[in-house]
Amino acid sequence: MPLVQGASFGVFEDVAPLGAGGMGEVWRARDPRLEREVALKVLPATSEADDSARKRLLREARMASKLNHPNVCTIYEVGEAEGQAFIAMELVEGQSLAEKLATGALPPEQVFRYAEQVAEALEHAHSREVVHRDLKCANVVITPEGRAKVLDFGLAGRLRDDDLTEVTTQSLESVELSGKIAGTLPYMAPEQLRGQPADARSDLWALGIMLYEMAAGCRPFRGSTGLELSSAILGQPTPPLPESTTSQLPAHLQAIIEHCLEKDADARYQRAGEVRAALETTRRGSGTSLPPVRPTTRRRWWLPAAGLAAVVAGLVWITSGGVGDHLLDSGVGGQRPIRLAVLPFANLSGDPEQAYLSDGLTQELITQLGKLHPDGLSVIARSSVMRYKGGETPIDQIGRELEVDYVLEGSAQRE
Repeated sequence: MPLVQGASFGVFEDVAPLGAGGMGEVWRARDPRLEREVALKVLPATSEADDSARKRLLREARMASKLNHPNVCTIYEVGEAEGQAFIAMELVEGQSLAEKLATGALPPEQVFRYAEQVAEALEHAHSREVVHRDLKCANVVITPEGRAKVLDFGLAGRLRDDDLTEVTTQSLESVELSGKIAGTLPYMAPEQLRGQPADARSDLWALGIMLYEMAAGCRPFRGSTGLELSSAILGQPTPPLPESTTSQLPAHLQAIIEHCLEKDADARYQRAGEVRAALETTRRGSGTSLPPVRPTTRRRWWLPAAGLAAVVAGLVWITSGGVGDHLLDSGVGGQRPIRLAVLPFANLSGDPEQAYLSDGLTQELITQLGKLHPDGLSVIARSSVMRYKGGETPIDQIGRELEVDYVLEGSAQRE
């Protein structure tokens, strides 16, 4: 039975349409029991006809209803009324992140604010075994107070083979008309395009796409058809941020984006907390400050960040001293530059959550060494050495594979 504006639906009153999407219709309504307004998602008729899909969606919605975080849209109730399944959730006022990006890239403080908040939301959800599977800018609403709210956790269905065939063989414009997964495709991780189940690392890929989009004002991978876009996601390297934006952003942001957008899920960040910590460390190192929104339960990471800065400064000073000058002298006077590879620092803390510290040291050292003598020293890019992280490849073999003169390795431990 279709909903009618101004009528009732189950216990809810004064329903009014808000929009529609792949999950069905969205209505604004009032819950008289608690005297609050809610957003009602009423499942489409196709889901109603597929009893197993309806039960799975309701089951996953009930799991997502256990999430309680200031950056997550709260699910209040899951049930059925008048023969239709529905999800009643927090009515979030504001503007979607996609709408904010319609005018171009965001200021650096907003890039960090929203990215850190979305990472916090993912960290909270993943710790409770809830994966979003459809994270994109259209699913993040920015409230008038400046808080990012992630919608639809755990509610995206798995794509069928015929869905992928449809979206990769038609033009993006024609698929847009169907409204099915066109908005999802630019954020889909390589493993999803291969038909594999999405997991927490797929969400981190989508966060990397969003982070690039916020910083650059455009997405990193493009194509005129779904097939071209899928091919770019699967095979093209992550493009550098446009020069017009890099002057305002910390250099390390590109490395964080590239780490999120590793094609191999095992080479990506493995936890949202690692992304959040890397973002916060980079922001603090750049001097970018975030005006407070409201107090939250956010954990503080200022001590590791300060420790990281001290260690990196010491390493750079030693390298730029006697031994470093000797190496640099051999690379000038018409000779080719010294080629150096900085291997990923080993994490000796025993805590996988501290991997961000080792990764941060690696990137900081690559950046600082690259500034010492641009004519006499060539430092291999981070993306080329990350495949050796945690591996047992002999140093001499790494040197031959990368065609470098020197290999620098190290380790880090949070104290």
